[in-house]
Amino acid sequence: MNDFPHADDVGGDLLAAAKSLVSLGWARASVVVARAALESVVADMVRELGFEDDLPDRNFMRESLERLEAKGVISRRFRKDLVGVYSDASAVAHGERVSLHRAVQLIVLADEFRRGLFEAFRTGSMATYRPSPATVARRGVAHPRPRRRRIVKGGEPCSAPNA
Repeated sequence: MNDFPHADDVGGDLLAAAKSLVSLGWARASVVVARAALESVVADMVRELGFEDDLPDRNFMRESLERLEAKGVISRRFRKDLVGVYSDASAVAHGERVSLHRAVQLIVLADEFRRGLFEAFRTGSMATYRPSPATVARRGVAHPRPRRRRIVKGGEPCSAPNA
């Protein structure tokens, strides 16, 4: 069980700033600040685990998340989802247009992942991670369709899978 001495402070003040920026209508700036919040959380985790010196400056986030996955702190699905959100925020930071609605979505996702990173760091496990509907929607993956029951002669439902 690891413990950040300042777990609630890391990234939280930046996300609060991002929320106030988006409320003022500054969509791009708010996404850039939310991206910085994710970077600060990952940088603090890397520093706490002691492998900060091994990582390059260029692909710091990607390399750090791969290292956290290899160490077993985060799951592969969590890493992929977080990299996706970070990539979306990076695209906005590098000039992609963003609506206020999308900026709010990215800020909410950044906050969700910040909390997930702290939980993973505290417990040492990602066993409880389930992607939120917003994360699933960002990925473009639909929720699994419920199985329909086939009706056989006589009107009784059949438990056989869809044909």
